[in-house]
Amino acid sequence: MTIRAFDWVEQNIALNRKHLNESQRSSYLFAMIQQWLTLVLNIAVAVLAVTLVALATQLNISGAGFTGVGLVSIMSFGTMLASIVRQYTQLELATGALARLKFFSEDIPDENGESIPLSVPEEWPSTGNIEICDVSAGYR
Repeated sequence: MTIRAFDWVEQNIALNRKHLNESQRSSYLFAMIQQWLTLVLNIAVAVLAVTLVALATQLNISGAGFTGVGLVSIMSFGTMLASIVRQYTQLELATGALARLKFFSEDIPDENGESIPLSVPEEWPSTGNIEICDVSAGYR
């Protein structure tokens, strides 16, 4: 008996897509939050860079070399900050996975406990039969 034999292909494809979307929801949200944090950090760095350029051009305090060094430093700071946030979120994800593994290994009872027989008795099954009547089979 197969899915194709009963013409359940479309229903099973829809069911599998639904389960896939549900199982990957946390990954989608994680990627979305990382992108949002990166965008916010990039906007904050851009605001800092614009402020630095505005102050340097309006106040005429420093030369062009110091302004360039300041801009490069701000851009490097933004890249470093985004990298720190990405690494921290990866650390949080790994820590959560380790906590779940620890919970499963310590708190979930072993399936090989006393309630499940490890072997069946030698007299099992004592009786039984299989009847096949009016069967036809084909191969396409």
